[in-house]
Amino acid sequence: MSRFAMFVAALTAALIAGALLILEPISRPGAASAPRGPVGWQPAGDPGPLPSAGPIQPRFVDISTLPLASEDPILDTLVPRGDGGPDMPISEAEAEILRQQALNLPPQARVQHIETLGPGLAAPAIDRSFDSINFDDGGSGVPPDPEMAVGPNHVIATVNSIIEIYDRDGSILVGPVQSDSFFAGTPGCAGTFDPNVLYDEKEDRFFIGYDSGTGPGSDNGYCMAVTQTNDPTAGWNLYSFDASFNPGDFFDYPHAGIGDEAIFMGGNIFGDTFHADVWAIDKFAMYAGAPLPLPVRHQLDETGNSPDTPQPMNAHGFLNGTWPEGNLHYILAECFFNGTDMCIYRWEDPFGADLFTLVGSVDLNTETGVVGGFPLV
Repeated sequence: MSRFAMFVAALTAALIAGALLILEPISRPGAASAPRGPVGWQPAGDPGPLPSAGPIQPRFVDISTLPLASEDPILDTLVPRGDGGPDMPISEAEAEILRQQALNLPPQARVQHIETLGPGLAAPAIDRSFDSINFDDGGSGVPPDPEMAVGPNHVIATVNSIIEIYDRDGSILVGPVQSDSFFAGTPGCAGTFDPNVLYDEKEDRFFIGYDSGTGPGSDNGYCMAVTQTNDPTAGWNLYSFDASFNPGDFFDYPHAGIGDEAIFMGGNIFGDTFHADVWAIDKFAMYAGAPLPLPVRHQLDETGNSPDTPQPMNAHGFLNGTWPEGNLHYILAECFFNGTDMCIYRWEDPFGADLFTLVGSVDLNTETGVVGGFPLV
């Protein structure tokens, strides 16, 4: 296997492992009551249009002052979310053909079972588990799109419209709170959905990001928050920016990743034509609570196809000495919306020379020996 193929295989495995960690169910013992907001608390009114030019001014919130999600007055204004949404990059008829082909795939001989992996190669045992956010906690999104981030002392779980913070044993420290109330007053941040939550191991900060809007043409905002310190139960710095490309666009399914010098985010843009974009965001300005320069943006538009669902690498390993230092970052995206051909992009010095290049692609069928079916996007 070539060194590039080995790198791609490792990167793909890391991304898949991260997705599995996010999706793993957890269970919670009895926990102390969360802080509640002041009597008569009301969410802020319409905060105005999304920023489309920098610098973006910050807002600030103490998350411990927000009401419990199930008692929040904002519940009456939430927009229910379920099946539907924008058209896919391919037609529904083409998607159904791919679904049926995937269902008819034979068992894969090269898929390894846990009993055949050998000593030291099996999945690690679960150290502890606890129940997380439930459907009756005041959320509005189906499916919930769960994500989770773990720091030295805290665990943050997010789903569509709900945020909850625990200690590492599962005791509730804050929440659950409505993400719309968390971002209340931040321009363009009504109708939040498709959450991201990350922990920056090097800087000891948490990051939360949400897509936002109330329908096609308004789903253009990316709403971001970072902790003011290493304690997520108190102060956060909040920002938002306009992720649309043209009027009437639908910005969907963002994914974020921590880099050494920036936070990177990618999302799909539905409109007159489909394409995917990626952004580099100055994390140090956000950590400082300073005005934020407008994020740097690139469109994934290769000759003859439009790659989709970009997923920036999320850096890990600072305490183990494997943190990727410097201004170079990698991003994975589907090349053809088929679940098997993946494009690898390299972004170097986004706030300076800004060198964004497609460095190669990998066919997962060939690299793994496992035939892929309908893409899981």
